[in-house]
Amino acid sequence: MGIWDNNFNYNGQAILFDLLLFLVAIWKYRALYLGQVKTTGNYLFVYLLLALFATYAYAEADFYHYQYHYDMMKHYNLESLAEPIYFWITKKLPDNYFLWRFSIWGTAALFMLLSLKKLGIYASYAGFLMPIFFWRQFSITRGGLGFCLIVFSLVYIFNDQEKYFKRFIAIFAALISFFFHESITAFLLMLLLAFVIPLNSKMLKLSIILFPFLYGVTMSITDDLMAFNILAVGTEDLAEKYIDSQQTEENFLGIAFDLLNFSGQLLMLYLAMTFVIKHKRCINRSVIFIAKYGYLLLYVSFMFYGQDVSSFISSRFLHASTFPLFIVYSYYMQHHEIGKKDRIAMVLLGLYSIYELVYHMYKWW
Repeated sequence: MGIWDNNFNYNGQAILFDLLLFLVAIWKYRALYLGQVKTTGNYLFVYLLLALFATYAYAEADFYHYQYHYDMMKHYNLESLAEPIYFWITKKLPDNYFLWRFSIWGTAALFMLLSLKKLGIYASYAGFLMPIFFWRQFSITRGGLGFCLIVFSLVYIFNDQEKYFKRFIAIFAALISFFFHESITAFLLMLLLAFVIPLNSKMLKLSIILFPFLYGVTMSITDDLMAFNILAVGTEDLAEKYIDSQQTEENFLGIAFDLLNFSGQLLMLYLAMTFVIKHKRCINRSVIFIAKYGYLLLYVSFMFYGQDVSSFISSRFLHASTFPLFIVYSYYMQHHEIGKKDRIAMVLLGLYSIYELVYHMYKWW
């Protein structure tokens, strides 16, 4: 019996805990929205909120799916996940699913916060953006550990002040991120593309002009991508299952909230990228590369959006883009005066995040 043959015990009531964490974070770091940040903040509290939300991610279906995988590994000695590292972790830890999740997502959270601190980004800024932009995507897959490791590595690789030895270790760390999720192969290849493409206003305008054409030819390469299994072993079958599970949720309300999400995403992207390009000469080179990398990942995500089975690829790239873009958005918020457009973007992102929590609470109650 496969995972998709199971009847999972989704728990709507438990999502109240996630909603409580969300509200605590919004209230605690509301000064960013108000444009009244006066302290640097404490990353310990940011870490606890992030790790708790990911460990007890009751609003995410994968939280329950991973419990199935955990049971297969712990109680039936089956390597249910593709990567051996998670089987090894399962065998080394006491029998507790939440402890297993904390060991993975808690480690990923540590890498992300260390990246923010290395770039001098204060907890008071990252703390507000996390619940409205980062928490949900971070909590979805185990691949977050690999993505956080990649971002952490990029902070060192493109920092000219770091010694070559540290930068070499960072390159090695980025490469071993593959062992935390097989799909990361595709995203490591995207690093090469980000390295050769410049980041300037001409490049952004050209990418927008070319988008309709690239979107039109996307379907012609989808089958080849699926056949290569570049995102994971069994990608094609998994994609078909994913689409089947999503079709029942395709309604007017779902499309409307997708538009809400994308409106917030695109507005925040526009504001942050405009800022980075305008002030590129005085911005940390790591931030510039991370911004370029995040833009490319989100761009590819939109190329595959709404195209039958290939929309599975869209969700994967959207997920991956969240990690570098969170760094960029936090940096952007800290280094300029918060304006009306920033507040609109934050409201849109916040409303979508609340919708995701409330919708699944209602659906699984």
